[in-house]
Amino acid sequence: MKKVLLSFALILGTSVFVSAQQVEKQECKNQPVETTVVAEDNFKVVELSALPEKVQEAVNKLSEENTIKEIAWNEETKQAKVTLTVDDVDKVVLLDEEGKEIN
Repeated sequence: MKKVLLSFALILGTSVFVSAQQVEKQECKNQPVETTVVAEDNFKVVELSALPEKVQEAVNKLSEENTIKEIAWNEETKQAKVTLTVDDVDKVVLLDEEGKEIN
């Protein structure tokens, strides 16, 4: 008799556990999905010589340790976007008009 009761309790406990997992999965399916829209950043590709002197110096420092792939300038925000390659991986660095990195 003890074995029957123990088996019944084990089966009941397992079914409750499985039911709780199924309810959790259903709740996740009903969650709204967030989407992010990225606006155009208004950066224009430029030559190094078109940048302010302090920004040129900062880019030259970056080029000592990395390969510069592209330099872009945003006239509205006075920021430079430097795309460089670090260990075969592209990285983007933003610089303000003083040549300081923006995090």
